[in-house]
Formats: sequence, structure tokens, C-alpha cells
Amino acid sequence: MDVDPVFAGKLADARSRLYPIHIGRKGNLQEWFQDWQSPEPGHRHLSHLYGVFPGKQFSPLITPEMAEAAKQALRLRDVGSFGWSLGWKAACWARLREGDEAFRRLSLQITYANPEWEREHDTWFFPNLFNADPPFVILNGNAMVTAAISEMLLQSQLNGIDLLPALPHVWQEGSAQGLRARGGFEVNIEWEAGCLQRAQIKSLLGRRARVRSKTAIEVTSGGKSINTKIGEEWVEFDTTPGSIYQIGPAGGPVHTVGT
Repeated sequence: MDVDPVFAGKLADARSRLYPIHIGRKGNLQEWFQDWQSPEPGHRHLSHLYGVFPGKQFSPLITPEMAEAAKQALRLRDVGSFGWSLGWKAACWARLREGDEAFRRLSLQITYANPEWEREHDTWFFPNLFNADPPFVILNGNAMVTAAISEMLLQSQLNGIDLLPALPHVWQEGSAQGLRARGGFEVNIEWEAGCLQRAQIKSLLGRRARVRSKTAIEVTSGGKSINTKIGEEWVEFDTTPGSIYQIGPAGGPVHTVGT
């Protein structure tokens, strides 16, 4: 990749002069330069939480203190405001590995809005599943619903594949097919009793796969065991383009809801 050193230097200088992120007096990720009291606690915009979603700056896995501050910022925002914003809040809660909180926001967003009468407050989905933010359809709401659900089932923003990172307790069993993970992987997942039963990972680019697991798992392909590198919470293995790899528990479930 070609880099313009002059332009890159200007960007680095501008970044160094940005006001650093602070934790406010209420334990929240501070939104403004000053630690002001918000006049609209349930406001729909979450610009200060970009580092949670869609960014990857803050996570319980790498920045636990800032992740807790982000949770507090979301609590102070509560669940009010527009439908598309509920989807954004759900995606943030999923990135923070709080599946039940994410599900609560999704449940509030996916509520029936009858198009034949004046839209009632806090009803956000038309019968055709278009998001019903007033005074018109805002497709951000539909995009955020699918994004939030995907983040609850699979995350890959931290250089690895994390299966069921924010599964809510109400989804005790289920399956998902065709999820995409960064690095060129297509993933199918099945779970029962809140625990991963099996996953199938198809390598599209032949890159090395890294799967997060708090307990022992085994990796096979074509019925044969695959050599893996085992870390504290990760299992890594080489892949070839087009090959499919089966992930299953080695003597027990891979991980349970909320872990």
C-alpha cells in the first residue's frame, strides 16, 4: 500500500490534538468536552459510543474500564427515542457482551405499527417489516436490527471469530446460517440450552482462523482432526480456500450464555 508521508503526518498531528476520552462523574463514557448534564437523557444519537459499535476501540475483552463506562452511558441514555436508535443501542449492548440488554432494545424496536391509523408512540415496525420512524420510513432501523442480531451471534472485530458472544437467555436454542466473519469466513452455528453445540466455518480466502473459546473444543475437516494452536482463550488453525471446518465441544459445551 502506498502511503503519502506528508498527508499521513497531517493526520497523525490532527489525531494527537483530539481531546482525550474521559469517564464522567456518573461513571459514564463522557460525551462532551465538558461533563455536562444532558437535557435529553434518552436522545437517539450515540456518537460518543462509536468506539463500541461500529468501531472496536472499547471492549470488555481489551478495555474493561472503558467498557463499563460505555455501559453506564447506555444506561443513562435508557431506551427511549426513535426505533433506529434502539437498534444501535442493541448493537452496542451486544458488543459489550450483554445479550439480555441487547434483546430488550430489540424487543422494543420490533413492535407493530398499523399504517392505517396515526402511528402510536413507541411502535416501530410496519407489517412489511419496514422501520416506522416518524414521519417516514428510515431504513437505518432495519439495518440496525440485522446488525444487532448478527453481533449477538457472532463477532470478529478483535482479530478472531467469537461464537455466541451475547446470546440472550430467551434464545435457549436455535441456529444461524451464512454469518460472515472478518478475514474471509462463512459461519453456521447451532446451540441448545444456551450452549454452542456445533459450528461450521468455511474458509473463503485461506487465511489462518482464530476461534475464541473458554473451554476445550476440537476442530475437524473431512472427518479428520486439524492441528491447532491453543491459547488462553483462543484456538488457531490454518485453513485452505474453500475448505470447511467443524467446531465442536471436546467433552462439554463450548461456552454458555453470558460468558
